[in-house]
Amino acid sequence: MSLEKKFEEIIDYLRSIKKFPIKKPHKDKTRKHILNDGEESVEAFTLGKVRAYHTKIMVESANNKKHRILLKLLDDAVKLFDPDFRYTTIQLNKNVLTPVHRDKNNVGLSLALSLGEFTGGGIRQFNLGGGYRDIDTHNNFQFQDGSLLHQTLPFEGERYAFIFFFHKAGFNSPKPPPLTEILLNGMSKISLEEYKEPTLIV
Repeated sequence: MSLEKKFEEIIDYLRSIKKFPIKKPHKDKTRKHILNDGEESVEAFTLGKVRAYHTKIMVESANNKKHRILLKLLDDAVKLFDPDFRYTTIQLNKNVLTPVHRDKNNVGLSLALSLGEFTGGGIRQFNLGGGYRDIDTHNNFQFQDGSLLHQTLPFEGERYAFIFFFHKAGFNSPKPPPLTEILLNGMSKISLEEYKEPTLIV
């Protein structure tokens, strides 16, 4: 099956969700960095493995059972794009405009994707020297370094965003992969020559 067809199945499933999960970072005390001023909640949830509260151990997300079809569709899509990419966790956001932030738990490169009927909405990623590169993830898998500052560019319409990443707590599993293997995830896909002069979107 082609990636295009797989993306169609994913978006059909997402649109069938009658009540999209709500994330309240201030209440949950997690992911506060994705909120803009004045926001209290976002439509978002996590699939795959997550770190258990108050521990360093990874466990199955509570959403896996409810959305097992979606989890399989997403995993199939990643394998079609890059069968060697290793990840533990999938973060899903619906119509979320993230401010400039870093992802502190991501090891190595993350894999980003966005689906839906929208315009704009890429990812602006800044390098250590202050330059940036704009990453077009619309119907398109792209690698990005979540440990660097980045933000969502403004968009209009319906935008579902996915970040596939290896959570640092994944090394606490019984048979963790070598760190060197995770750090090689997609490394050949990003070139510093693509960076431009910095411009913040606020």
